[in-house]
Amino acid sequence: YEAYKSTRSPMPDTLKQNLSLFKQAIEQTGIVVFSPNNDEADDIIATLAHKAATNDVPSTIVSTDKGFLPFLSEQIAIYDYFKKQYLEADDIKQRFNVPKHRLADFWALAGDKTNDIPGVKGIGNKTAQQLVNEYESIAAAINDDELNPSVKRKLNDEMDMFVISKNLVMLRTDIHLGFSLKQLRLN
Repeated sequence: YEAYKSTRSPMPDTLKQNLSLFKQAIEQTGIVVFSPNNDEADDIIATLAHKAATNDVPSTIVSTDKGFLPFLSEQIAIYDYFKKQYLEADDIKQRFNVPKHRLADFWALAGDKTNDIPGVKGIGNKTAQQLVNEYESIAAAINDDELNPSVKRKLNDEMDMFVISKNLVMLRTDIHLGFSLKQLRLN
């Protein structure tokens, strides 16, 4: 999707020019640094956390990026470094008014302006919250004869954008990293 993150400012030149120095400094502490060329950092972090959780290794994602919120679980903690606190499922429910496991549907319906994700045209936060909270799936909403005809039409007309948006909001957990978790252990 060409418009994805198209309005974001590029990385500042000073930071870009000094990434290798950051990498060297981190490696000198004994921490392994992985520098993917074709994958987004968020997808790498999600893949690492998912692989660790699958192997019963607890991990903490330190980020304010809402894209990590669906990963919150017994094995994966999320720490907001600005608020200096760990996030809980109740924090997600309070912030978005939808359950954690339905965040991707909510964002795919309502869109995400910060990442240039379109969502379903004509569906805002309120309607997206209503759909996600009242129906087990978007397909169930579309198949409900009691659904507002205007909302049903928007969903049917914009189903392609819903699918595209959902793919964009979901972080990948299947990236081939080229190393094992054992190689990340601190010596």
